[in-house]
Amino acid sequence: MLRVSIAGYGNVGKSLYKIINDSSDLQLVAVYSRRKLDIAQYRPIESIVTDTKDTDVLLVAMGSYKDMFEYMPAIAGKYNTVDSYDNHATMQQYKYLLHDKQKQNNKISVVAAGWDPGLLSMERTLMSAFINDTPATFWGKGISQGHTNTIKSLPEVHDALQLTVPKQSAIKLKLATPNQIVDAKQSHIRLCYVCCDAKDKSTVAHKIASIPDYFKGYKTIVKFVSQQKLQQLKQRYIGHAGTVIANDGKAKAQFCVNLHSNADFTAQIMLKYAKAIPNMLSDNYSGVLDCMDIPLKYLVPDKTLL
Repeated sequence: MLRVSIAGYGNVGKSLYKIINDSSDLQLVAVYSRRKLDIAQYRPIESIVTDTKDTDVLLVAMGSYKDMFEYMPAIAGKYNTVDSYDNHATMQQYKYLLHDKQKQNNKISVVAAGWDPGLLSMERTLMSAFINDTPATFWGKGISQGHTNTIKSLPEVHDALQLTVPKQSAIKLKLATPNQIVDAKQSHIRLCYVCCDAKDKSTVAHKIASIPDYFKGYKTIVKFVSQQKLQQLKQRYIGHAGTVIANDGKAKAQFCVNLHSNADFTAQIMLKYAKAIPNMLSDNYSGVLDCMDIPLKYLVPDKTLL
């Protein structure tokens, strides 16, 4: 039985907790959080650097914008880890942060183990290999967990929800036009629902629109709502979607994923990679790996699918 712990108890952390407790081949050792949790496995986040011996894989469910850069340097070298780091622009910087310590201590960090980056990354790569076109990715409509977390990290914000909305005209153009180059910033709308004090609204709107990699350059709409309204929106919007398209005029490919729950699907992917780590360690893997580095046989050993 694989012994796992969870670092962070937001949406993905809660989904991990639920799935692990329903699994017969996983044992939950600890849930680390900055907030006091009313669950038996709760441990304060400060103890994560010393509670290492009972955990085979640490599932890092922290925010990519700030939290992982804050906590992972102290964690590196002590655990095998799986995370769903989601900032494409700073991915290499994040990997360099962990690689040497993990390599020196024969540990594995599987990074960006989500659906994008992750599943859609593999689809983009396959399309790039076999179709003479630059694949385009369209996200939504749905809740973007990383973007939501980024807004919530602003000190003036009490709570938030961010929806990514693709422009249907951009999707149609990519499907109809061979080798059409798509600018992601011009083909999506960032819709932000924010709860904050009235005096902070203009400051918050400016800060959100100025955050690089997440909002800067995108059409960003900020709507201020009450906490009650925000809770209603959170119950309504839990899913997400993504589409990758390549079209060179001779061949056209389209891959779509529609998720009932963004957090649940992300958690499922993280756990699939966590279960692969013991076999990868046996085969002398170590260091920082992403979905492009890990052969599919570690995820699905059944070759009849070929």
